[in-house]
Amino acid sequence: MRIRERGNTLVMLNEKNQGIGELVFSKSEDTLTITRTFISPSYRKNGLAELLMMRAIEIAQTHNLKLSATCSYGVNYIEEHSDELKALL
Repeated sequence: MRIRERGNTLVMLNEKNQGIGELVFSKSEDTLTITRTFISPSYRKNGLAELLMMRAIEIAQTHNLKLSATCSYGVNYIEEHSDELKALL
C-alpha cells in the first residue's frame, strides 16, 4: 500500500495502483482539519485509515499546524490519542 498526496487529499493506493481510500483535509493559517476519511469496504479493518491519519499528522507537524477533525473517524482518533497528540491540539 502507498499513500500519495494530491493537493488536500491523501490517497491510499493498492498494489495495482488503484485508489482504495482517502483522507481529505483543509489547512488554515494555523490548523490542519481532517474533513473526510474513507476506506473501500473490502479493505476496512486493516488499519489503513490509521495510516492515513498518521500521514496527516506528519503533514501538520512539518508545517507547524495544530490538528483538528470534523469527520467521525478523525474526531475519534484524536480523542483516543490525545495524550500522544497533545502538542498538536
